[in-house]
Amino acid sequence: MYGPGDRWFVPALALLARRVPTWSRGPSALGSVVHVDDLARAVSALAVPDGPSGTDGVYHVAHPRPEPMREVVATVCRELGTPPPDGAVPVEKFRSLTARALPGLSEHQVDLIVQDHWYDTSRVWRDAGVTPGAGFRERFTDCSDWYRDHLSGLPARE
Repeated sequence: MYGPGDRWFVPALALLARRVPTWSRGPSALGSVVHVDDLARAVSALAVPDGPSGTDGVYHVAHPRPEPMREVVATVCRELGTPPPDGAVPVEKFRSLTARALPGLSEHQVDLIVQDHWYDTSRVWRDAGVTPGAGFRERFTDCSDWYRDHLSGLPARE
């Protein structure tokens, strides 16, 4: 989830880009992301008493188009005025650099950057009866001022 109020997703990516200024080698991992307003619309539509009936199971709410994580990071860097990562190292080297630079990130969090991790979310949007809105590149611009204010104290690239 990204957008105003996000204290985890984009801040971690911005810090990672500053401290590990390289990509992991190989294809860009695809990930599921959702703007906070789109998440709220889906949850609200599903929570109302006259909402869809007969729904069960688990919903994963994200934009239906998975995003290449390199493009997510590049968009964050561009909008926040940070140089994007450059070059590429083997995945294990990237993991090692990341563990040293950001010891608070779990292996799972690093996996979300280097391995595909996305969900087919067509059912939630269909059942909620709402549209998911524009994708990450389009929506992130709308909240980049909030992130610039919120992340102004991040340390510079090391």
